[in-house]
Amino acid sequence: MLNVNVVLDRSGKGKQPEKSAQSSSSKDISVAESRMIMAVMSLQNSIEKQTSRMNEQDKRINEHNKQIKNLLDKITLYDEDYYDCQIDEECDKGAEHVAQPCCEIDPQAGGKENDYLVSRKRKTDEDTNNNSRFSSLAKRFKAVETCDAPIDSVLAENITELFRKGIDEERYNDLIKEENNARPENCEGLCVVQTNQSVWDIIGPVARINDKKMQGIDFSVVKGATILAKVVDKMAKLETEIGNDRFSKLKDECNDVLALLGHANNQINLAKKTF
Repeated sequence: MLNVNVVLDRSGKGKQPEKSAQSSSSKDISVAESRMIMAVMSLQNSIEKQTSRMNEQDKRINEHNKQIKNLLDKITLYDEDYYDCQIDEECDKGAEHVAQPCCEIDPQAGGKENDYLVSRKRKTDEDTNNNSRFSSLAKRFKAVETCDAPIDSVLAENITELFRKGIDEERYNDLIKEENNARPENCEGLCVVQTNQSVWDIIGPVARINDKKMQGIDFSVVKGATILAKVVDKMAKLETEIGNDRFSKLKDECNDVLALLGHANNQINLAKKTF
């Protein structure tokens, strides 16, 4: 016979063995742990899938960026070749060269050779007239850029180089450091606008990447405006100390530059909202 120890309470009723209660509790804990493990594994799989999708999107974006960069490089080379050709054409322009026959032509004279020379001259004259008509048409509809007086040649070369190729990365990082180029305390507008955190949490990875790129562009604009604002302030103080308005024109032109930089900053912030 099996001996089962039954504990009697005061009412005389029997209680279940404590071992059975502990076993049931262990099973419940084991089931809860299993469910927890399954939930964690499912969450981990979801994170891995999402990470894989983001990596694929990053690869696509990098490929697109490479294609865009290659196109821009080709456009730059085309522009340089175009400008070089234009300069060469302008330099080579002078008296238009018209082929002259080696023999004198007498329209009244006969003979096959003379007839050939007459027809050749007539064809040359027609080609010249057609070219002149087309050249006038090109001049009429060709876009002409309005330019001001030339500046110092070395300065012009440096500006062209900077605007086409940018500056060295190390020098750029040095210029945008807060300790080297901090904004004036009372210029709250000279700062990069950050995306609202609640919006950042719901936008996709592509939008986040584009937002970061636009922030980088905006950072350059803001830091450039910061330097210019300090220069304008120094010019105004120097003008007050000297007691004349020699710098008024320069100060107004610098203010125009600040206005354009501020407008560019606003355009960047508006563009970020479209991502």
